[in-house]
Amino acid sequence: MAGNVRRTEERLRNHLDSHQAMREQMCLALLPLLGSYTREEPRRPKGGPDGARDIEAVLQGTILVWGAVGFRNGGGRDEKSRKWAEQKFKDDLKAALQENPSLPGFVFFTNVDLTPKRRENLYSHGRAKGVREVAIFDFERIRHVLDSPEGLIVRLQYLDIEMSKEEQLGLIHKFGEKLHSVVSSRFDRVESTLVRMERFLDFQKPIYRIDIYAEHVNPVSNTTIKDEAILLELDGFQRPFPPLLFLCVNQPGRDSYCNSRYSGSGTKTYWWSEPQEVLTGGLNPSYAPNLFTSYNRLYLSTGGGKPLAIADLSLVSLKAYCTSGIRNSIRRVVVDVNGYEMFYCEVDDSRPAGSLAWPEKLPYDAKAHQWTSLLRWPLERNLLFLPLEPSTRFSPGSYDSRLSCGVRHRG
Repeated sequence: MAGNVRRTEERLRNHLDSHQAMREQMCLALLPLLGSYTREEPRRPKGGPDGARDIEAVLQGTILVWGAVGFRNGGGRDEKSRKWAEQKFKDDLKAALQENPSLPGFVFFTNVDLTPKRRENLYSHGRAKGVREVAIFDFERIRHVLDSPEGLIVRLQYLDIEMSKEEQLGLIHKFGEKLHSVVSSRFDRVESTLVRMERFLDFQKPIYRIDIYAEHVNPVSNTTIKDEAILLELDGFQRPFPPLLFLCVNQPGRDSYCNSRYSGSGTKTYWWSEPQEVLTGGLNPSYAPNLFTSYNRLYLSTGGGKPLAIADLSLVSLKAYCTSGIRNSIRRVVVDVNGYEMFYCEVDDSRPAGSLAWPEKLPYDAKAHQWTSLLRWPLERNLLFLPLEPSTRFSPGSYDSRLSCGVRHRG
């Protein structure tokens, strides 16, 4: 435990040097643990004008609070660092009041260790400016909450400090009574709670895999399909950046990559967000006689460099197209993310796709084909109201026969 305390002190001083976006995200995650703060949100996590605050929240359900993050590379306990933090507090408060003269609340985060007298002087300075709710979370206050059971997950996420055995036991002790009360009332509720907890943790993990399935009406072979392809456009993953596009191209003459039990099909996938950056995946054999499959391992990040997780998504949408030669062959399209089913849709359109934009360096000659829309309207899903359910199609070889017979899997 003592070792982790020292490690927290060290990394709080240095680990996020020059990573202002990550500093703001960590402070935002800590804010509800430091008081009755709700509806907390960052202002401009990707940089740019932020309206004189890094964080915005509501205190005690009614009081508007603006927050500033004044981290100094290396932190500090010396006079120079403390004077710097004091001036940073005053400058940020002044900017906030210029933007909103009637601002009722202001919070300030810093990894500089301030003395009690300096903190009290800053409280008085804020109140003298007409701000009735002033909070200062300096180095020691932040370190204390990061090393508490409530803050261990935030510490792991942003400072990359694993929990010791004692900390794990403390986490269980802190929240174990809640689980015990559920067990004593009803065992099936425990199981349901654990499933939700497991799913919650899964949704915090970085998105590392997007799997695509296009089901054909009849068994197909890549040697008979020839030079055909499917294009999917996924939006909402990297807002406000362009959508992700996946081009799944049939590979004629690649039957040898398929499971010998099936005639099968094999594909190669190209994907991009920015047209000048086309990434190429490996060959994707199909393990079912009527599926196009594409298994894509990838890394996505937010504007601040934080790995993108399912929990970061809200409204996502799907558009789907194919070359005209296989339109009448395709029955439905499925998209799984990290082993969870995000989209499962029957195709319902056959209109020409119109003008599609293609990257110049795309290895596949997409412009030589006529393209057809597979969906009459973009399929949208709000993950806040319709959370994802597990898929049984998580890895190559784990083919779900229910996909072929049209029975939708719901976990």
